[in-house]
Amino acid sequence: MIKEPANVARYLAAVGEATEAPAAPRVAVRRAGTLYKMALRHVRPLVQALLKDHGLVPADVDWVVPHQASGPGLDMLPRLGFPAERTVNIIGQFGNCVAASIPMALAHLAASGRVKRGQRVLLLGTGAGFSVAGAVLRW
Repeated sequence: MIKEPANVARYLAAVGEATEAPAAPRVAVRRAGTLYKMALRHVRPLVQALLKDHGLVPADVDWVVPHQASGPGLDMLPRLGFPAERTVNIIGQFGNCVAASIPMALAHLAASGRVKRGQRVLLLGTGAGFSVAGAVLRW
């Protein structure tokens, strides 16, 4: 049996209905605005629940490492209370690297030396399926 570390909080949720989510990647490109609206509608409650359940507020999070799907997606984070300067943004350098984007952004943050031992890092992911997930780590 795997024991959960005390300093890790994670949430995963599949959201939406089959009629809400695009059926194929080519549809997702045409319906990017729809995906953005779905993300905003479902990411906000996930983040609020994750932080509330662990007695945190956005100001307690030192770094946000989100899925790097699009510039507008990253621009949504200040609306959730996370300043742009605390959000790792590598989309301009690498584009959307799909499932690799969170590990790449986390590696970029670590290599930059900006994240310090003991800081809280919020990982935030979305999937075209459509799913959302989040984790708070203590670096």
